[in-house]
Amino acid sequence: MTQEAGGLIRITQLYAWGVFLFSWGQMGWVDWKEQKIRNKYILFWFKLMLLGYALIIGQSLLGEFGFVEVFILREYYFALLAHAAVSVAAAYALWWLRIWPAGDVKLFVLLALCYPLMRIPGSFRSGLLFLEVLINIFVPAAAFLFLTAGEYLWRTRFSHQNQFFRDLGVKRFALFAFDKAGEAGGLMKVEL
Repeated sequence: MTQEAGGLIRITQLYAWGVFLFSWGQMGWVDWKEQKIRNKYILFWFKLMLLGYALIIGQSLLGEFGFVEVFILREYYFALLAHAAVSVAAAYALWWLRIWPAGDVKLFVLLALCYPLMRIPGSFRSGLLFLEVLINIFVPAAAFLFLTAGEYLWRTRFSHQNQFFRDLGVKRFALFAFDKAGEAGGLMKVEL
């Protein structure tokens, strides 16, 4: 009986990973193509995620009545509710500050609710799990923006100067770079 109960937790984790990967893939693709996150997809994946929670809640109820030995304690659900409340508040604050559009808020809430299912029982990091989720969203986004900006700069600025630098040659390029660095240093000194 213990193996079956522990197996249900493992199955729920794998199920949550599947929901996460497929929802992230589908909504990322739709957002890329249409620049919009559709509510129908959010609702569809939210319902599938709720099925995962129904499984572990059902198992917890069976454990409370002594039918299974391995189950999730009710403290997990209190921490989950706190995590959900703080995640919704953080997402709403980012929308209110006009950092995120409404679709990104809904997507974040969906993924923030999916994350605890992927790491059962997991730790809510003393209520800071939402911050971990936010960081894992912003760091890849910042890397993507950095790479996109670099590609844009190369395409619009540096690729045109490439021939100019080749024509300068190594010795004249070093002198040119030294002169430009001196000019920049002088401007920085004035600004400071």
